[in-house]
This record gives sequence, C-alpha cells and structure tokens, in this order.
Amino acid sequence: MFRSNIPNVERKVRQKVIEGMEKVINDLTRRSKRLAPLDAGNLRGSGFGEVDATGSDEVIGTVIFNAGVDDNGNSYALIQHENMAFRHPRGGQAKYLEQPLNENRDKYKQFIKNKIREVTE
Repeated sequence: MFRSNIPNVERKVRQKVIEGMEKVINDLTRRSKRLAPLDAGNLRGSGFGEVDATGSDEVIGTVIFNAGVDDNGNSYALIQHENMAFRHPRGGQAKYLEQPLNENRDKYKQFIKNKIREVTE
C-alpha cells in the first residue's frame, strides 16, 4: 500500500516558511532601525516587525514604523522615509526601510528557500 504524507509535509514546509520569515523580518527591522533618521529617537523606537500566517496560503512579513503623524495628519515615518531632501545631522537617512530590503532581497529569499529545503531534502 502506498500512502501519501503530503499534508504533513505541507504543514512542515509552512512552519519552516514562517520561521524563515520571522528571521528575515527581525533582520530587516534591525537594519532599518539603524538607518532611520535620529532626532529624539521616537522613529527608531517605533519600528517593529510582525509575521502574519493566518491566511490559508500566505505568510506575510511586515516591518512597521509608527512614530505618529504630523499636524496635517501625515505619517511622520512615511515622510521621513520618502523625503530625499531632508538632512539628518544626528544620523539616519531617507529610504531607511527600502534600502536594506533591496540590498538583502536575494539573501532573504535564499534563507527562506534553505528553510524549506530542511523539510524537502
């Protein structure tokens, strides 16, 4: 008799993807915090990552900076991220989230692939 163990393998693969995504998001959060503009420290302190695996097929990693809004209701974190004209004399830069993601994208993909291989090889 031949029995398929596909549901068990799928469950294990999903768990490895979640583990990999958590490590990736933690790394991206750490790198982004180091690059976030520093004034009072609120922006860097507001950064955190989370992994959502509640969907049926998706594992979604998110890095969030929620340092508040300005007087016009605009996201402070978004303004600091997007405005390339701002100068940051106390350290940090614009694109503090985008840059480390782009620089490490291939490494992050490979890490998750390697986690899946732990189950499939």
